[in-house]
Amino acid sequence: MSRSNNKVLEVITSTDTEVLPSTTSEVIPPVVLDDKHYYGKYGNVSQTIRGMTAEGFSRGTIAKILGKRYQHVRNVLVTPLKKN
Repeated sequence: MSRSNNKVLEVITSTDTEVLPSTTSEVIPPVVLDDKHYYGKYGNVSQTIRGMTAEGFSRGTIAKILGKRYQHVRNVLVTPLKKN
């Protein structure tokens, strides 16, 4: 004889809803999570990592989007650029 664990989820509904007025009519574009977009925008891997950091992406997010390891992203960001 099998015993099933039935869990009951209680749904809370509220009749008092508050609608916040829109303070802006600006349309916010969706975040592009495609590595080809960023490589085309910045060039090579290290330039792409630096550019995405300038846009405000975290190291972990950059690593996931570009398919690189976190350590690679960190090393690019902490290593100073060579002078030509």
